[in-house]
Amino acid sequence: MSLFPWADFRRAKGGVKVHVMLDHDDYMPSFVLMTEARRHDVKAARTINLPPGSIVAMDRAYNDFRLFAKWTAAGVFFVTRMKENTVYEVVETRDLPKKRSILRDQIEV
Repeated sequence: MSLFPWADFRRAKGGVKVHVMLDHDDYMPSFVLMTEARRHDVKAARTINLPPGSIVAMDRAYNDFRLFAKWTAAGVFFVTRMKENTVYEVVETRDLPKKRSILRDQIEV
């Protein structure tokens, strides 16, 4: 942790998270943000300006419905796992590709 003194967490513990956005054309990073491990993931997501047509794949730690609405209005697509207690309505169920490990493909509101 001597390389990242700003990322201390406890007296003997610290951590760093690296949030990376890859450019789809060449898979090179177009955005990199390093934060303290204790900082919530969605705070990093709120700082990224995504161009229309971007696709974001993220864990459920990024669930923020205001952020999702902003991205939807901007033409940004996203895929995530929802938290267990999320209330939603399925408006469309799509056929699953054969021989894949996909459990569901749904449009939800």
